Amino acid sequence: AAPRIGGVPAAGLARCARRRACPAARHAAPRRRAPTAGRRAPARALVAAKRRFGLGAVVVSVVPETFRWALAGQGAIYASFWNRLLAAATPAAPVAATWRVATAWPKAQMPMALQLEAGAFPIAPPTVRALAGGPTVALPLRQDPRLPEWSTAVFWPAAAGWHQVQGPGKTSYSFYVFGPDDWQGPAAQQRQLAAAQRAAAAPARHPPQPTRCGSPGQRAGFSACSCLPRGTCG
Repeated sequence: AAPRIGGVPAAGLARCARRRACPAARHAAPRRRAPTAGRRAPARALVAAKRRFGLGAVVVSVVPETFRWALAGQGAIYASFWNRLLAAATPAAPVAATWRVATAWPKAQMPMALQLEAGAFPIAPPTVRALAGGPTVALPLRQDPRLPEWSTAVFWPAAAGWHQVQGPGKTSYSFYVFGPDDWQGPAAQQRQLAAAQRAAAAPARHPPQPTRCGSPGQRAGFSACSCLPRGTCG
């Protein structure tokens, strides 16, 4: 029997399709829809994501119960998945040196912290200067003992305005120093928070206890006080 497509012989379907006169041809061969913006078929499914956090990294995987691979005899797949996941969690050495300001709202005549992330500790100390003019100051760096790629420098800007760090190598970084009257509200909140934390961390102080009249210390002459009503000393 001759092959049929949608109830129409294949040979006749080809002839009427060329003439665009066969209704069955339009149903037998579905048309492809043009892709629309925001609706495309993903080439790969996302199974894990990584983000740097503090001294390490956070890796989240949407694959549940990977131990079933090992129980099913698929140890190679299990090992490959976790090897790639743990390798992604290991922070890679930075390719290029990068700077960032570690102090919120740096102000003139106040200390501020500059943090460098680099693959190797600089041989020569970087320098910083105000773009409006002024002396060039060397930045002594302190390397973080936990993460060798991190180094921190303390800088005291003399005036407000744009400043630029130069080094290591050809790396440059610009940052802005605010005036003493800028960001008063957030600065006051920071001082209040620091005072509250200091008060919470301080040990509790007990009020002094009154001394009873006629106590051994008073009879021995070690306490000079006058007796008040109810037998207490003031």
